[in-house]
Amino acid sequence: MMKTAMFGAAALVLVFTAAGQATDQQATAAPGGKAEATCASQHVAEPNLSATDLLAKDFDIKAAVPGGLWLQKKQEVFYCNSGIVKDGDTMCWKLRKPVGGQSCSEAIDRSSSKDIRG
Repeated sequence: MMKTAMFGAAALVLVFTAAGQATDQQATAAPGGKAEATCASQHVAEPNLSATDLLAKDFDIKAAVPGGLWLQKKQEVFYCNSGIVKDGDTMCWKLRKPVGGQSCSEAIDRSSSKDIRG
């Protein structure tokens, strides 16, 4: 009896979840096509900068995390990779006020470096 009740409850959750997802998709879909999700980004790629460049400009290291450094000078804040990247790939990003409404794939492409292993 207990297994039947739990199975029934799980089935109801599944039905309501699927119905909610369908409603969300219908609400965001453009007429005649599938709408792409939008994202907010708070990073601006700075392809011509490295952590060394910023340190030479009197930026301070505020935090060191695996694979990167947070550097700051007054109100300017940057995140820089501290590992190896391919020539031409972005090493540092400037933190900025979030900008919403961008295509998610475009925002991700602009704010992520390529994986050297790939």
